[in-house]
Amino acid sequence: RNSVNTHLEITLVETGIYEVKAVQGQMVTRQSLAVDQGYLERTGIDGADLIREVFDILLQHEALAAVPAESTLEQLVAHYPYLSSELQKRLSPKMPAYQTVEHARITSAPAEDRPTHT
Repeated sequence: RNSVNTHLEITLVETGIYEVKAVQGQMVTRQSLAVDQGYLERTGIDGADLIREVFDILLQHEALAAVPAESTLEQLVAHYPYLSSELQKRLSPKMPAYQTVEHARITSAPAEDRPTHT
């Protein structure tokens, strides 16, 4: 639906935490997505490749603005039931079902991006 017209820039911020800058026409969004590092190591899948596939699938079904600003891959799989099976089709045979992954942590935005209260 929207994935063809969306440019993604994926940056590894820290181990298992990726920032995704998505540009779709005039709209620019930034999402932070945590992926369990142990899962990536067990499957041998590159984190940036996995994130690209996740966004490609999501944007075929959802509007860019509907993608959460901060989440874990586990949360996305729980919220969008089609995501796990689509990822398995695209990335198999390497990729086992994502439900087996350990719980990944959520990180807050960097301090400079947080609103300050005085």
